[in-house]
Amino acid sequence: MIYLLEDDDSIRKLIVYTLNSQGMESIGFEKPSDFWKEMESKKPDLILLDIMMGEISGIKMAKMLKTDVATAEIPIIFCTARDTEDDMIMGLNLGADDYIMKPYTVRNVIARVKSVLRRTSSQKSIVNNKTGYNITPKIPNNSALTGYTNSKVDKIS
Repeated sequence: MIYLLEDDDSIRKLIVYTLNSQGMESIGFEKPSDFWKEMESKKPDLILLDIMMGEISGIKMAKMLKTDVATAEIPIIFCTARDTEDDMIMGLNLGADDYIMKPYTVRNVIARVKSVLRRTSSQKSIVNNKTGYNITPKIPNNSALTGYTNSKVDKIS
């Protein structure tokens, strides 16, 4: 699930429509208050966040998300009209995983979303390995190269 917080109605609808048409379930929010209400019931895999909004700035929201243990690991991509190098560096230093400056193309947003989701998916599988389980993809029972038996999940001793 991807949450998009964007106060511009046309941008929000276009990005949500495109994400959904690409098979990435997403919900758009105009107001931060609606976003926070949804966060109480379901956490997303990724947040796309505008910086300049009415109720609260995206910068303040990112700080809140990154300092809360329950949301600190959720990746954030800023999508914003704040287009100076200083703005970008500040956003990345806050913990954002990417920073996209307006005007941007929807294809660019989709490519960056996929990239961040790939990276975070890889990190989750590394974390799963630290739980004491060796997770490997489903492969035939015997390796043609080694002749050894393969397994899907083995407890590491």
